Amino acid sequence: MFFQFVIFDVNTWTEFGSHNPFFVMWMFFILGGWIPITFIFLWGMKRAWLIWRQDMFAARAKYVLLAIDVPKENEQLPKAVENVFAHIHGASVAIDFFEKWWKGKIQPTFSFEICSHGGYVQYYIRTEERFRDLVEAAVFSQYPDAEINEVEDYAKQFAGTVFPPPTPVSMDLFASEFRLKKPEYLPIRTYLEFEEKLAGEFKDPLGTLLESLSQVKPEEQVWLQILSSPADSSWKDAGVNYIKKVAGIKVAGSESFLSRVGGAPLNLMHEVLVHGSVLPPPPEKKKDDAAMFRMLMLTPDTKTQLEAVSEKINKPGFKMKIRFIYLAPANKKYIPSVYPAIKGALNQFNAPGMNAFAPFLRVMTQDDYFWLRWTLNGKKRRILGRYIRRSNDGSPRDVLNTEEMATIYHFPVLTVKAPLIKKTESRRGEPPVSLPTSAFTPGETAVKAGAEEPQNPSSPVAPSAPGALPFV
Repeated sequence: MFFQFVIFDVNTWTEFGSHNPFFVMWMFFILGGWIPITFIFLWGMKRAWLIWRQDMFAARAKYVLLAIDVPKENEQLPKAVENVFAHIHGASVAIDFFEKWWKGKIQPTFSFEICSHGGYVQYYIRTEERFRDLVEAAVFSQYPDAEINEVEDYAKQFAGTVFPPPTPVSMDLFASEFRLKKPEYLPIRTYLEFEEKLAGEFKDPLGTLLESLSQVKPEEQVWLQILSSPADSSWKDAGVNYIKKVAGIKVAGSESFLSRVGGAPLNLMHEVLVHGSVLPPPPEKKKDDAAMFRMLMLTPDTKTQLEAVSEKINKPGFKMKIRFIYLAPANKKYIPSVYPAIKGALNQFNAPGMNAFAPFLRVMTQDDYFWLRWTLNGKKRRILGRYIRRSNDGSPRDVLNTEEMATIYHFPVLTVKAPLIKKTESRRGEPPVSLPTSAFTPGETAVKAGAEEPQNPSSPVAPSAPGALPFV
């Protein structure tokens, strides 16, 4: 036996452990402990470099905040907003190695926001200036009567907020971020499931949220931010592998770099021998009927889950996170009146057996225990700064497809009666076809109908610009 030739000298280890702890750590370091420490250090330096370059790239971008107002008689369902997200997804760009690691290039970031300013509910979209036309065209294509106006950033006025509040009337904050509980390829409950099939009536899942936001007190601020950027198709691979795994189809594992390098000579020798007729060709693989049999034996719930995953990965996706902030004077801040409404509104999108939203406790400004109070004020400063900068820091981002994005962010439909939601009071109208126009050629004299000729015909008179057409 092998172990009968192995001798463990316990006295050596006992003597080694009796030395000074710093000497023991130094010996472990020089005898090989420096290897994992070096790898960890290099990994951290790589991440720090990438974040530094990306922050520099993002700082050069110019952003605009657009306030979106839809007509009161809006009958469009969230399907229209899904088309808007699909259109905005076209802003995705290809990023090569040099652009990523030297220029710090990242996918464009869009912020879709629903805010209550003292009970006055407003929809916002924050985008880079270069994509403003893209966003406006996407919204107008589905909502021709909407009004889009560039406004000042409402969050910047709170940039100097101090924590803890110096006085009872100073603003205090409660905030959290939300992410998916399960892997991102599992879908949430979408707007298609909020429609009553028999009655044909759509029950807007955002109706309760908008009603709660409209009841906020005048001195309170409630902000909901959906920070997102177009995602590439790599996230869909995990969904495809999940479907194959549940269905019993073998998934080819990814081969490491070392195994590819080490196996290259053997593969080359095998190819030479096979094509040189030294070795017989490998036998043809027989059709595996076990996978087909396993598909037939799946439960209805599992089949429904696989269909839902398949439907989700067939649509474009956005890397997103949800950020929530509640601001109010310290002596009037009452978290139970706001946070349960936000959490309850997100609970409507929980899909049993699939996915749901959950608060990311690591950044949540809770003070239930004494050790949480030690870092409470730092958390408040960081999450408020992230909201104002629309930063991707904080909780990890997950992928939602365009259908799911339209479920959690869409404009209120006709059935939502929240009184303080900003909507347009009038509809845009096209000019009538019979509107008279006059052509003016430079050098000619403009003559009004029924008026006399001007005294000096040699001096042309330019026609006045038509006034603004009235709304119809």
